Amino acid sequence: IKPFDPSLPATWYVVDRTGKKGLVATYTSRPFFCFHTINAWQETNQDGDTDIVAELVTFDTADFMHKLYYENLLSDSPHPKPRTDATCSSVSRFRLPAVPSSPNPESQELPEALLESASCKSLSPELPTMHSAYVTRKHRYMYAVADTGKSTLFDSIIKFDNESGETKVWCHHAQSPGEPIFVANPDGVEEDDGVLLSVALDGMTGKSYLLCLDARSLVELGRARVAGPVAFGFHGQHVPARGLPTGDY
Repeated sequence: IKPFDPSLPATWYVVDRTGKKGLVATYTSRPFFCFHTINAWQETNQDGDTDIVAELVTFDTADFMHKLYYENLLSDSPHPKPRTDATCSSVSRFRLPAVPSSPNPESQELPEALLESASCKSLSPELPTMHSAYVTRKHRYMYAVADTGKSTLFDSIIKFDNESGETKVWCHHAQSPGEPIFVANPDGVEEDDGVLLSVALDGMTGKSYLLCLDARSLVELGRARVAGPVAFGFHGQHVPARGLPTGDY
């Protein structure tokens, strides 16, 4: 990967995902580095045009990658990479205004993707997740692991409310959680009605456990411990027993 250049703007491509129009529009924005997107949806603006709103986890530089080197992740490393403003991430929301319905090859000047908000930098979230039923729809809640500086990796799980700006946090000493997986209540009607599942490492025992949190309050509901450590994964999925076919596999 090339060294991060703060003078080069980010480029956004809008591609027709349902038809055959291909590349519909190109936007630019302030430069940033990003591992994971959160969600995107369409909105009709006051002029009757269609905007795309995109939410993602952004870093001001690519310095965070250096914290992921093995020697920096070791809890007993003599020279761990310090947590700095440049290695902290934000929940950023951009607006791509007036997306055309068809390509306009005559347009020379690229429009700007506007940064509407940037939140949670003090918590430095990553591996974001949400209720899957709200993908490509406007959502309210986002869940993620967070780096508050208490560990060489992630030390917390957060719930961020896009409407109120409120953040709830689950954090216990020497516990390193992995990516939270949202499991919706099959009979629920609210967006945050469900539980969060995360594989966490107990730094005191060196063993892992499956952590279950109430997705509304982040109150711990239980732990299922295993006899050893479980490697951290970057993405997971919950598969419900209800409705699965039976038989031999």
